[in-house]
Amino acid sequence: MRLHRLRFDIWLCLLVAYLVSLGTGAAASALSSAEGSYAESILMHRLEQEKDEGVLKTIRESLAAMKNRAK
Repeated sequence: MRLHRLRFDIWLCLLVAYLVSLGTGAAASALSSAEGSYAESILMHRLEQEKDEGVLKTIRESLAAMKNRAK
């Protein structure tokens, strides 16, 4: 079996690709948590404005489900 050595520029490209993949993973995680907090803030605002008891109950259940998913 013949061993091949990779050139420096190939190692550099592999390193840069790895670092980019780490950054995109962190960005996706941050965006998904921001999306959840945005949805929660919208529901909280609706909860403050709503008068109908049936709708209030549904909003409270939705908020509880969101908090349970976050755990």
